[in-house]
Amino acid sequence: MKHAKPYKDPDLSLNGLATMLHMPCNQLSQIINALEGKTFYHYINTYRISEFLEIASLPENKKLSYLGLANDCGFSSKSTFNKYFKLRTGKALSEYFPA
Repeated sequence: MKHAKPYKDPDLSLNGLATMLHMPCNQLSQIINALEGKTFYHYINTYRISEFLEIASLPENKKLSYLGLANDCGFSSKSTFNKYFKLRTGKALSEYFPA
């Protein structure tokens, strides 16, 4: 996940990731649930938020929109991004990055 960054693909699915890893999707789902205690989408969106936080903190990205950066991290929905951002940080985007 950290090197290939498949989570940046907004169309990534459990089946797609399982295919990349050459394993049955039900086995991958069980592994994610057992090791991480998360659903597949929660697991993937955790990586996306981590990536977002990393690139949003770079000075060269300060002039870019947060939604654009979220899209670059694999989010295709503003509401999903906001939901997982708050789950990960405990704050709304506007609280985390005050104007």
